[in-house]
Amino acid sequence: MSKVQTELMSSAVMTFEDMGFVFAMPELEEAHHTAPFEGAAEVDFSGPFNGRLIISLYGQMMGELAANMMGEDEPPPVQQQHDALGEIANVICGNVLPKVGGSREIFYIGAPRYIEQAGGLGQQSDDESSVKVSVPLDDGRADVMLFVKNWSIEDDPCVGGR
Repeated sequence: MSKVQTELMSSAVMTFEDMGFVFAMPELEEAHHTAPFEGAAEVDFSGPFNGRLIISLYGQMMGELAANMMGEDEPPPVQQQHDALGEIANVICGNVLPKVGGSREIFYIGAPRYIEQAGGLGQQSDDESSVKVSVPLDDGRADVMLFVKNWSIEDDPCVGGR
């Protein structure tokens, strides 16, 4: 696993555990790979480099995640579940960017957008480089993808901070 993937995984696991009280499993199993797509959220960012982060959720866990985030016993309405996933994406993005771009750099993170369908999700454009991690969770998995425009994620000397 590359340094950027390690930082992305660490940020994702920490966010799911701290905000959603959903804990990562030790490794991906067959059930994680075959879990159905549930939804995704995307946030754009700009700063020393520009890009986007997409989190895709697989399994039947969005309701539980949102309920845990809100301190409720029952899943909230669907719109609030979508908002909760967007907030998870926002926090992961905010945590990982200083780790890969430098702690002194300033990044601006846009409002999250919910994505209902998996079609075309995570496609990389010609001017983007990307990394992806899959976080195994109890009832499914989360795929977290970081896309950066006009900058090689793996080759840039500022990866890991300045």
